[in-house]
Formats: sequence, C-alpha cells, structure tokens
Amino acid sequence: MKKYLCLILLSCFMSISSANAQKKPPTDFSNLHIQASGTHFGNPVTDKKWSNTNGKSFTAAKFSDYSGDSYVLLTVSAPVKIELETWVELKSGTLDFVLLDASAKPIYAQKCTQSQEDKTQISLPVAGVYQLVFTGKHAAGNYTSQWKEL
Repeated sequence: MKKYLCLILLSCFMSISSANAQKKPPTDFSNLHIQASGTHFGNPVTDKKWSNTNGKSFTAAKFSDYSGDSYVLLTVSAPVKIELETWVELKSGTLDFVLLDASAKPIYAQKCTQSQEDKTQISLPVAGVYQLVFTGKHAAGNYTSQWKEL
C-alpha cells in the first residue's frame, strides 16, 4: 500500500512540475535568408532567476521579476515573408514584444498582460538587420518566439 501511495504522490509531483515548466523551445531549423544573434540587452536584467536559450530560429526566456529590454537581431539577406509565432506565459506583470525594421520603426507589436499565443505572417521587404525586442515590467513567467521563412 505504501508503495502505491508513493507512486501516486510521485506522479502528482511530476505533473505539477511539468505544468510549471517553461514551454520547450520549438524544433530549431535554419532559415535560408535569416541569421539570428542574441540575446542582447538594452537595459540590464537584474532578475537573478533570468535564464534564456537561443537557436537559429527561436529565442526563449524564463524569469521571476523581469524589468528591462532584451532583443534578438535578425539579419536578413533578401526580402522574405516570415511566420512569427510567440508564446507568452505570465503569472504577473507585463511583457511587450515588437519587431523593428532596419530603421527602428515598428513592423509588428503585441502588449501582453496575461498569457497568450500569437501567430502572424510578416513581410520583411528589404535586406537589413531587424530587432525582435521584449520589454518586461515586473514580469514573472516565460516566453518563446520562433520565426520561419515562408
């Protein structure tokens, strides 16, 4: 009986742990005309629990009190159309993200005050360096964003 109770408790613990875990980054792949670099910081992140991971086609971060700006540079070698998919899980605070063109003009933006999934298609009409910027204000949670050429 004790053995079964231990198994049930372990199963419950594993379910709770996986429900609270950051969404796994999507499968990473190469885009023909996009090179990514980052994460970079506009304002330093003082969150001691900040962690992030990056790939060729995604960025992801987990945080407990994120206030500041972080961004990924997307160097585009030719005009392309992309699909940008972003998952935001917020427990508190706000998180905004914006895609800026080579002239630092917003192409696409979302303000997040709660958890949400966002998927859109965007034209990047000229070669150049684009920025995908995330701005947190006392945000607790995580985000994952992926871009792929269409």
